[in-house]
Amino acid sequence: MKLKAFTLIEIIIIVAIVSLFFGASMAYYVRFTEQKKLESAVGKLDDVLHLMQNKAIAGDISVTCTDFSGYRILFSGNDQYAAYICCNDSCSTPTLIQSYTLESPLIFSDSSPIYFKKLTGNIGSSGDVTIDITNSTISKCSRIRIKTSGLMGLESCP
Repeated sequence: MKLKAFTLIEIIIIVAIVSLFFGASMAYYVRFTEQKKLESAVGKLDDVLHLMQNKAIAGDISVTCTDFSGYRILFSGNDQYAAYICCNDSCSTPTLIQSYTLESPLIFSDSSPIYFKKLTGNIGSSGDVTIDITNSTISKCSRIRIKTSGLMGLESCP
């Protein structure tokens, strides 16, 4: 009676092939999850910006405010931002509404404060504002551009 079995070399070859497929799929999976982290963070910031702009246009005041002038988004460090309500024209003492932190390894690059004026939703700056969010793991970047008129758009970084 002759037994049929695999030889050691055949088993080693099969294990090597399976390991290659697994390694390739893991690398793709890590890249995919990091890309989704970036998309999620950009989407969340975009939602916050639109919410603050809409609240400014509507004159929606969630706190007691004597001289409402708009809403401001301030960026601190490379991974934090916060939404504020401005209760005077200069917005010298804004009131915190909510703060947010980006998930690691996401970072902001060179983000200026954004001020949405009441009733118009225009931003209080002399030029367009761009906010770049970069995922350092996959070296990808997404950009939110806000025009002085208040129009916002998403784009890829160059």
